[in-house]
Amino acid sequence: MPRLKELMKEAESSDEKYTQMTNEQAERFLDLLDHIEDVAIYDETVMDIIMSESEDFFAGHRTAEETADSIQSKVRLYLAELK
Repeated sequence: MPRLKELMKEAESSDEKYTQMTNEQAERFLDLLDHIEDVAIYDETVMDIIMSESEDFFAGHRTAEETADSIQSKVRLYLAELK
């Protein structure tokens, strides 16, 4: 969570078109995270994938859609390998 908040703060002042985030958007996102009551499955590898791919988004190298697609693809591959 500390790293995520750091990335969000950087996005607020970014000039990159993919990483611009308003204060309101940041607050809504953090509010959403705060209201998650249950996590059905916690997998450190999945969380590592999410954090790694999110850094590319916050650095302005990818759009949100590209980032989500990449996360989904890598998590699917990881889960397929577990079977």
